Amino acid sequence: MTKLNEENLLKVASAGQGIFIRASNSNTGLDFIFDEIAKMEKVEFGTKMFTDYEDRFYYFVLLAFAILLLEFLTLNRSNRILKSLNLFGEKS
Repeated sequence: MTKLNEENLLKVASAGQGIFIRASNSNTGLDFIFDEIAKMEKVEFGTKMFTDYEDRFYYFVLLAFAILLLEFLTLNRSNRILKSLNLFGEKS
């Protein structure tokens, strides 16, 4: 269970050069807060544009992997390991 410690909140507000206003569910302190916010200086902030590019490198990686796999399966004459596996069912 927590308790509202107004003394500490007043210290924090004064340290930050602000004010402490106790607001409840009813509009007791909220009207004052909204009025203070409305009085604040309005400033327009700049915007930044970010461009998000679509990555397409994986098409080339997939194509290269498919060609490498095809070469691995078809060139068993030059590979000693594949010769011993006899992938294509050749009789010696």
